[in-house]
This record gives sequence, structure tokens and C-alpha cells, in this order.
Amino acid sequence: METAHSFWNFVKDDFLRFIGFLSVSGIGITFIVKTAISHYLSRDIEKHKSALMKINDTYRSDLMKVNDEHRSDLMKLNDVYRKELNSEIEQLKHEQQRVFKDFELYTTKKHERYPELFKYLETAYGAIFTLRGVVRELTFENTNKADIEWFLTEEVQATGKDKQEILNLWDQEGQRNLAIQKLNIVKRRVRYHDANQKWVEANDFFIFNQLFLSDEVAQQCREFLNDLWEYLEGLDPSFAYDPDIASMNQELREIILPAEREAIKTLMKSELTVPFSTA
Repeated sequence: METAHSFWNFVKDDFLRFIGFLSVSGIGITFIVKTAISHYLSRDIEKHKSALMKINDTYRSDLMKVNDEHRSDLMKLNDVYRKELNSEIEQLKHEQQRVFKDFELYTTKKHERYPELFKYLETAYGAIFTLRGVVRELTFENTNKADIEWFLTEEVQATGKDKQEILNLWDQEGQRNLAIQKLNIVKRRVRYHDANQKWVEANDFFIFNQLFLSDEVAQQCREFLNDLWEYLEGLDPSFAYDPDIASMNQELREIILPAEREAIKTLMKSELTVPFSTA
């Protein structure tokens, strides 16, 4: 009984106390283990976090470096483009100034050449048209041989041969009318030559100044000069009368040439009155 009682006391006191100690110890150990595990996990997390932050910092640094290099390349490229653009702009400015200067020179020359050309055309037109129609002829009633000689030399500018033939007829009795007829023939021949020369001068001036003429004016003048020449050929005093030529000359004189002349004048006036900015 005593033994049983002692065992029971052991169980009640020492064993329970031992169990309690183990329970408390277990709780402590568990806490310690949990704390240790938590510490190690936290330390690993911090290390991992630190490593990630270093990687991130490196990446950001590399990215910024790349961006800086890219930005620098872009800035260099932009500088190159800007310089090229400025160079092209300057070239365009110079080209524009040259074009404006050339255009101003062209317009100035055009305003000079048109009146000159028109004067040449009108002079040729007048000289040729006066070859036909009503012409006042001198009768030479109150003249002597000296007057006839002066007239042939200064006014008609006859050749020495023609002048001598006319003066010889003038000296012959009853041949003065024949001398006057001969003189008028020489006059017509000289006037035809002068008219021909006026056409040549007008044609030359037209050819030499075509650069300053518009296409419309150039074409109109060319047609006018061609028709004027055709009319002049039909008036050659050395040609025998031809009814077909006479009919064509009549159409040229009364219809074609006056219309072309008026068209040239209208076209020139129109172009010369256009403002400089829209010429």
C-alpha cells in the first residue's frame, strides 16, 4: 500500500510536474523554432529583396544609359538634319533671289523690247503699204537740170548710171517727159528697195529679241512678217502684172495684214499692262 501510495504521489507530483515542464518546454521550443524560422525567412527575403533592388537599379541605370545614348544620337542626328535644312533653305533663298532678279530683268527688257519691236513692225508696214495707192509725184515743171541732178543725188540716191541716163534725156529736146518717167521708175525701184530694207530690219530685230517675247507675241509677229513679205514680193516693180498675185495682194492689204497688225498691238498692250507680281 505504501508503495502504491508513493507511486501515486510520484505521478501526481513529479510526473505531472515533468509533463508540465515538457509542455512548457515544448511551447518554448516551438516559439524558438518559429522565431528562428521567421528570422531566417526574413533574412532570406531581405537578401532576395536586396538582390532584386540591385538588379532593378542596374537595369534602370543601363536603361538610362541607353536612353541617354539614344537621346544623344537623336540630338546629333537632329543637328545634322537642321544644318542640312538650313543649308537647303539658304540655297532656296539664293535661288529665289536669282529667279526674282532674272524675272525683273526679263520684265524690264520685255517693256523695252515690245515698243521697239512694234516701232520696227509699223515702220516696215508703212514703208511697204505706201508702195501702192495714191502717191504724189512731182511734175518737175519749174526745175532745171541742176535741180534734177540734186534730186537724183540727195532724194532718190540714184546710181550713177541711172542719173546719167536721166540727165541726158533731160538735155534732149522733147525728151523731158521721158526723163521724168525714167526718174519715177527709178524712184519706185529705190522706194521698193527701202521698203525691203525696212522689212529686213524689222525681221532681224524680231529674231534677235525672241528671248524677251511671249510665245503668243512671237507667233503673231512671225505670221505678220511672213504675210508682209509675201505682199512685198507681189509689189516688185521688176515683175510683170499677174492677176492671181494682184488678187492675193488685195486680200493681204485689205483684210489679213490690218487684222494681224491690230492683233499684235492688242496683245502687246495686254501683256505690258499686266502687274509685275502676276506678269
